[in-house]
Amino acid sequence: MLGCSDEAGPPQIVISTRVFSFESPVEAAGGLVRVTVDNEGSQPHQVELVRVRDGASSSDVIAAVQRMDAGALDAMVTYHGGPNDVPPGEPGTVITDLEPGHYVILCFVAAPNGQRHVPGG
Repeated sequence: MLGCSDEAGPPQIVISTRVFSFESPVEAAGGLVRVTVDNEGSQPHQVELVRVRDGASSSDVIAAVQRMDAGALDAMVTYHGGPNDVPPGEPGTVITDLEPGHYVILCFVAAPNGQRHVPGG
């Protein structure tokens, strides 16, 4: 049996989701971070944390997302994961390793009409 505990655990970031919007801290510590999503929306959501690569900007990333240009998006970001498929009214938590940099939060879940949340905002 393996036992391990760190009562304090890694620092936590709490992100609130709604339909087509996120509310999150502007800055967070790098390294291992506990990412918690509070889904305040009426649909399932995910938080995909993507680090913007050098030479790209958040505006570039958002433009690629709005065009649904996966090739351009993949060239501009590295994916760091996050809570996935969090039901309405529920929390979801993961621990991920965030390297220093600028991040954009994305949700690739599909709405009931089949459209992905990501180009909506």
